[in-house]
Amino acid sequence: MPRLTHSTYSAQHEVLHELWLRSDGGAYSVLSANEQWDLHDFFAISATLSEAELREHRRLKSAADPSLPHRAGRALKKLIERQAERAEEQEALQAAKAAGPAPAKRKYRKNVNRKIRVESVVHPQPDVQKFARALMELAKEMAKKEQEERKKRDAA
Repeated sequence: MPRLTHSTYSAQHEVLHELWLRSDGGAYSVLSANEQWDLHDFFAISATLSEAELREHRRLKSAADPSLPHRAGRALKKLIERQAERAEEQEALQAAKAAGPAPAKRKYRKNVNRKIRVESVVHPQPDVQKFARALMELAKEMAKKEQEERKKRDAA
């Protein structure tokens, strides 16, 4: 099995970083959370690093967890395969839309075979603004609930 050279690693980092920026991480939702963490840990996909920083990052991560490069490589392969599958699905969907609407057989139909897919995206750094907004909303709800309880007590 060929070893990962720094130029290949750097090119993969750039592609993954660009994909992260373009999709705000959404493209990675086809992977499990652990696979996303492996890509984040090994390739630093959400960080903009110089070549020297990238080389040092790879050296440190590989030394700390020797199996990480292999796990990240498997996750990268899976990401590429799933992205290709999604592209094919999108092309099929576009072709179906271009063909026009299908004739309706019945006016009302229950779809008992419907599936809902939920996917997650791992962010290596917490979004402080979203966290602050959530805390503010929680504080407002708590204050509102307390005010309603006071009104009930005063009315009684």
